[in-house]
Amino acid sequence: MALWSSGVVSALCLWLVLSGLVLGTVQYHADQGRLYDTFREQLANGDAPLGPTSTGAPVAVLRSPRGGLDDAIVVEGTASGQTQRGPGHRRNTVLPGQQGVSLLFGRGLTYGASFAGITRLRTGDKITATTGQGVFTYRVDGVRRTGDPYPLPLAATGGRLTLATLEGATWLNGFTSHDVVYVDATLQGKGTLPAATHPAVVPKSEDLMMGDSGALLLLLMWVQALLVVSCALGWAHVRWGLWQSWIVGVPVLLLILWSASTAAAQLLPNLL
Repeated sequence: MALWSSGVVSALCLWLVLSGLVLGTVQYHADQGRLYDTFREQLANGDAPLGPTSTGAPVAVLRSPRGGLDDAIVVEGTASGQTQRGPGHRRNTVLPGQQGVSLLFGRGLTYGASFAGITRLRTGDKITATTGQGVFTYRVDGVRRTGDPYPLPLAATGGRLTLATLEGATWLNGFTSHDVVYVDATLQGKGTLPAATHPAVVPKSEDLMMGDSGALLLLLMWVQALLVVSCALGWAHVRWGLWQSWIVGVPVLLLILWSASTAAAQLLPNLL
């Protein structure tokens, strides 16, 4: 019994790793494609967000070849569910291109690892951000880690882009690294004025290295669905036969497993 339980737990852990590193990457690129089409249409129509908007909505496009950012779509919000889809904009900061500091979170390992390459950026490299207010160019000031000095204060009309991600998470440490790395970049020229006041605070689930406990209910729903489909598959096995039931049931089981693992991943840190 203990051996069987250990095998089940090991299989589930392996599935979670596979879903985050492989299936999650597939999901990330599919989400990015849809977000790109949506945001491009909004830019063409002149109705792209200029301030706070609904979580998950596209708000900017980032490009920096050295940093591995190839038209990466930034979404509103930094909870795990948002960073699965792309770099997330911290909602209590200004949008890229606006006066003040714009803080973006991106994953360093799973779900496309949108910010995995930002540590390759060097002083003087350029990052461009396209929003509903235009195209803005930032000059990289440097890579910053815990204990390093903060950048100098901004001028009254200046803007700064700060990218944050996780580094050092590997198989060897069980993906448990908590080392956050930052890239600071200064806006070239004057920043634009925010179109609306951003919220003063955000939920704890949107802080650095936090998971979203709200995804637990969604995970339980998918687990229940998995149990129902498994029982139905057993009934179909008796009524239809082995191969017929598996042909029908396996795609459904894989879809539910994928959805359940996506929900489970939202309980993990949003930079992983």
